[in-house]
Amino acid sequence: MRSIIKLLPSSADHPRLGVWIFGVAWLIGNMSLIIGSNGGSGELPAGVGFAIACASWWGGYRLGGTKSRVGTAVGWLVIGIWTLNLLGALLSAFSHYVADSFFWASVVMLFLLISAVLISNEIRRSSPA
Repeated sequence: MRSIIKLLPSSADHPRLGVWIFGVAWLIGNMSLIIGSNGGSGELPAGVGFAIACASWWGGYRLGGTKSRVGTAVGWLVIGIWTLNLLGALLSAFSHYVADSFFWASVVMLFLLISAVLISNEIRRSSPA
């Protein structure tokens, strides 16, 4: 039983683990955005990959990745990079991306992720501690 406990991080390590999860989510998300933006037959796997990246970002957030200044900076930096990637794609080839299903699915996933964070913060603030 002790060996299992050693594998699981303590609650003091959760913010640091959350920052690492943000980094992994950033890598998966960027690869997915690059693959999906090129079009072709890779849009569905790229969409699933971006959904996994958003879910892992949310996991890092819930694990405590934003309980430190570094975690907060890294977490929002990842969201900012993804947003700039999508905006840059839209501005560079508007007529192509305005009709692209992968682009809009990624925008919706990113919007849902940001909305979930804002709603979670509001619920946390308004709940009696």
